[in-house]
Amino acid sequence: MAKTLPRNRGLFSLLFYFLFVAVSLAQSNRDIDSLEKILKTPGLSDEKKTIVYYGLSKNYLNTDDKKTYAYADSAILFAEKTHNNKIKSEALSLQGVVYKNKGEFQKAIDKHLLALKIKEARQDSMGVAICYNDIGVLNKVMKNYSKALGYYRQSNLLCRQIHLGKGVAQTYNNIGTIFSALGNMDSALVYYKKALTIAEEIKSNTAISTACNNIGEYYGNLNNHEMALVYFKKCLSIDIEEENVYGMIMSYINIGSVYTQAKKYAEALSNYSTAEKLCIQNDEKPMLKDLYWSMSECYAKSNNKEEAYNYLLKYKLLAETLQTEEINKNILDVETKYQSEKKDLEIAKHQAELKTKIEEARIKNIIIASTVIVSFLVLLTAFVFYRNEKIKQKARQDAELAAQKDIRSKAIIEAEEKERVRIARDLHDGIGQLLSAAKLNLSSIESRFEIKGTEQQSAFKNAVDLLDESVKEVRAVSHNMMPNTLLKLGLASAVREFITKIQNMPNLKVSLEIIGMNERLEQEKESILYRVIQEVVSNIIKHARASELVLQLIRHDKELTIIIEDNGVGFDTSKINEFGGIGLKNIISRVEFINGSVHFDSTPGRGTSVVIDVALT
Repeated sequence: MAKTLPRNRGLFSLLFYFLFVAVSLAQSNRDIDSLEKILKTPGLSDEKKTIVYYGLSKNYLNTDDKKTYAYADSAILFAEKTHNNKIKSEALSLQGVVYKNKGEFQKAIDKHLLALKIKEARQDSMGVAICYNDIGVLNKVMKNYSKALGYYRQSNLLCRQIHLGKGVAQTYNNIGTIFSALGNMDSALVYYKKALTIAEEIKSNTAISTACNNIGEYYGNLNNHEMALVYFKKCLSIDIEEENVYGMIMSYINIGSVYTQAKKYAEALSNYSTAEKLCIQNDEKPMLKDLYWSMSECYAKSNNKEEAYNYLLKYKLLAETLQTEEINKNILDVETKYQSEKKDLEIAKHQAELKTKIEEARIKNIIIASTVIVSFLVLLTAFVFYRNEKIKQKARQDAELAAQKDIRSKAIIEAEEKERVRIARDLHDGIGQLLSAAKLNLSSIESRFEIKGTEQQSAFKNAVDLLDESVKEVRAVSHNMMPNTLLKLGLASAVREFITKIQNMPNLKVSLEIIGMNERLEQEKESILYRVIQEVVSNIIKHARASELVLQLIRHDKELTIIIEDNGVGFDTSKINEFGGIGLKNIISRVEFINGSVHFDSTPGRGTSVVIDVALT
């Protein structure tokens, strides 16, 4: 039932100044022939060559990967020469797309990371958000879901900071797809609905349609036909308003599929027939082929065997036609490729000559510069050597101090945890037992001796009550320092017990989800993680003014992820080091002690997400 629409989301489309310059030079919009003619103009400046090469690479994108990559290479070469880092980063991103089209996803990630480094240096927030999202997409394709989720979250945070509403909605959708891939459908729905809320706020039909489609698919997979139809029909209304023919076809198919599941075959065939007309009118043969299969199945389920057979024949005939067209296209592609080889060779020759000339000019400049500064370098050599030795010595000292500080910090945390366990046990097994024994002795005294007078009876009762309160207080202190459930049953049970105690708090809805926590962790890790969860939740209760709190523990093969989210007032994460007390700094240091990492995702007024990742060995 899922549909993947090529909707023009407009999330990261950038209208660069240099593209407009390329268009004005070419006298037509993205005219490859005109751009190539401009390239042959005598005396063309390096700045304009940078623009034209990038324009050619952009125009060949998704039509000719080889030329896209080659022209991007030339654009990068001239961009470096003219110090145009903007074009250089965009050309690197184009090469990343080429590698993605080829299925070489790690090489694509490497190109996007190079582009990301340049955009970060330029403080190009929107460009950085684009790179984060692109890298997240590639990691998702490679099923590196944890990495993909991290990049999507970073992109989402940047989009919120620069108030890029469509970007916020898109990244919420992307985060939802990660949870869907992990089988965590409830969390996926939460993020799909967040995306829909933002999309409706900014009145973006494209973003609303994407979110509604995802939510419709969610309910369709649950066989909740009524809700699936609500969202798919909302998609259809937007497709009709936007005159998005492809989207309309897919929406009619999705609605027909839901009606088929609900055994409402007349309604299903009505929607399928509309989709069929649109496919024929717009020559959408591949979609029409799949539609014929769905219609054949629908007729079969409605016991109309004759029509089921007719549409099955249509499916087979169209499949054979498409296969023949594909073969003819391949033959034509071979002929075209043969004819374009000469042109490719000319381009390669031109690029080689270009690189040779640039290299010769570079070497000449190096020789001239070397002649001028060689005497100065001789004078500086001794001083530089002396300074380097001083710097190395200081670096060694700093490294040693840092290592000692790290060792001391870890020792302190380790000692704290051990002492906490010892004190908790002493309180429970020592002082607690003594107080209980004292109470028993007092009770035996009451039964053996006659206590006369109201004052004596009241004094004796007060003494027994004080002992009761003391026993309860000692047990409470012992439990807070180290819950017995944590020691005996492990982290998952201790967290459940902790959440149960706060679930009855007024004005706070608490949700807990634990996945894969069937085996216990090391006692030290369990103790520290319990303290961290306790600290974060306490901070939310005290300061966040939240009405909803979601806690998730998800264990993978080699990693444990803890996600704590609230809808409270949030805070500025850029000022995290300015907060006083042990609070957040204590959380970070304890997680780092067990070789984990903490990511705070928050903006004032939009709640807080805390993501803790701990490696399991």
